[in-house]
Amino acid sequence: MNMSVMYDDDALRRRFNRAAFGTTFEPGDIPSPDAIHRRGIWTKDKYDKYVLRLQYGKTGYTDPITGVLVTAKEVMATADSKWNEERHCYKYEDVQMLDGTHAKHLLYNLRDVWKIVVHYEMVYDAIKECHTAVHHKKSDATKKKVKDRYFNISEDLCKIFVKKCPWCTKDEGNQVATYSVPAVSTRSTGFRDSCTACVVDYSAYPIIDGHGEFMNYLLVLRDDETEYTVLCPICSKDERSLLYELSLLFAILVPYARRNTVEKHRVKIMI
Repeated sequence: MNMSVMYDDDALRRRFNRAAFGTTFEPGDIPSPDAIHRRGIWTKDKYDKYVLRLQYGKTGYTDPITGVLVTAKEVMATADSKWNEERHCYKYEDVQMLDGTHAKHLLYNLRDVWKIVVHYEMVYDAIKECHTAVHHKKSDATKKKVKDRYFNISEDLCKIFVKKCPWCTKDEGNQVATYSVPAVSTRSTGFRDSCTACVVDYSAYPIIDGHGEFMNYLLVLRDDETEYTVLCPICSKDERSLLYELSLLFAILVPYARRNTVEKHRVKIMI
């Protein structure tokens, strides 16, 4: 597997949103309601109002910014005439995401299956999650995964994402800004006393290991003397995880007679 190229997730997000909705949704870049509705996607305002009705339609709440008490009657005053008919089709609950994390989402009951509703700012992350889960297969596989989990994401949006995905189109020269990782050296003299370690963020296109763990980062370890380089996928870049992975690499790479702990090596870590 070629792991020598990383991609800029923010740049890909902007390219996708521009192609799908005609805007990047950045501050000052106001989205066109027509462009959003044409894709069958909710506005954030509609999404937030549905969430408020489900959470506080019977109790009211205190606005966390202004501190003003919003009564249940005022919350329900934002509902349209169809709300009473539709409210039983929606709920706002904690959902397990494909990477194992949990997040609260608005859900819609479609033929007895609860699916996640998205507004326009959520579309990119939702499709990327499914596209990554199917290991960057083409739009049909991505569309099927999206359809299994999400209520209002169309096939057209899946196709746009796949066409913009630099991992899938890297052979066509359609790449977002890249970060280079040193190529593995062919020298076999082994590691000496001074090494350089760095971590590359690979979370946009993580590798899933045999235990189902998401390897979100790439640990690069290079011998300063010989330039011999080793690449190792890791799931976290916190200090404890890095020390463990580096200790394991040194145990494998450094000859037994000269093996030391990570603390005794002159290791420069650049995160």
